[in-house]
Amino acid sequence: MPAEAVLTEFPYPLTDRGAPVPEADVAAVLRLIAARRPAATALLEASEVAGTYLTQLGRRFEHVEVVTTSAAAGAAAHRALPSAAIHETAVAGLDLPRRFDVAAALGTALATLPLSALAAAVTALARHLAPGGLLLIEPFWLPDQATRRSTEARTGRDDAGRTVSAVYRGVPHDGGHLVQRHALIADQDGVRHVSDARTLYAFGHADYATVLAAAGCGMDLLPTGLAGRPLVVGVRR
Repeated sequence: MPAEAVLTEFPYPLTDRGAPVPEADVAAVLRLIAARRPAATALLEASEVAGTYLTQLGRRFEHVEVVTTSAAAGAAAHRALPSAAIHETAVAGLDLPRRFDVAAALGTALATLPLSALAAAVTALARHLAPGGLLLIEPFWLPDQATRRSTEARTGRDDAGRTVSAVYRGVPHDGGHLVQRHALIADQDGVRHVSDARTLYAFGHADYATVLAAAGCGMDLLPTGLAGRPLVVGVRR
């Protein structure tokens, strides 16, 4: 492979924050579902970009379906949950015959969408919920944070056994947050450099309330609902 490349699938997917999902996140979501939808058996997991954030969560449900625009993410979801149905399509275009107890769009699953596209995706997810079903959305950042510059570094091993050392830089851009990522990947064939960049968007309480109301859902914004991070909870009317 060339010494430098731009990957469609970054070695640390944008949606999973570059690390295995902490059990605390899974436990927090399961506690919320147990409290608000205790008889839940069917989960729809959505990601507009890459990766499924909580495949661990899917193992707790009898029926799981995953929607993603990423072929690699779909393959990863199939490996983690062989019984799950995988749909490679934009979330906004989803049209399934089944209704679900829970729809989860966690991590940065919908964060690449500006507000109008977010509204379309939320409407599609809500349409697939049974009455009283839960729509769980993790905000990328709250707006006061999204205006700040940020940097981050991470080193680890990916699913293929490669060692990956990655750095991230985020800056305000076009009403969103431009995240630039670079990584050195070491394997038996050598060391190579890969990079990519995406603009992510952050919305506040009023935006989510408006979007969810238009989709036929009530809303709670739990400031520490996801193991200390904010969680938007929509309830299908």
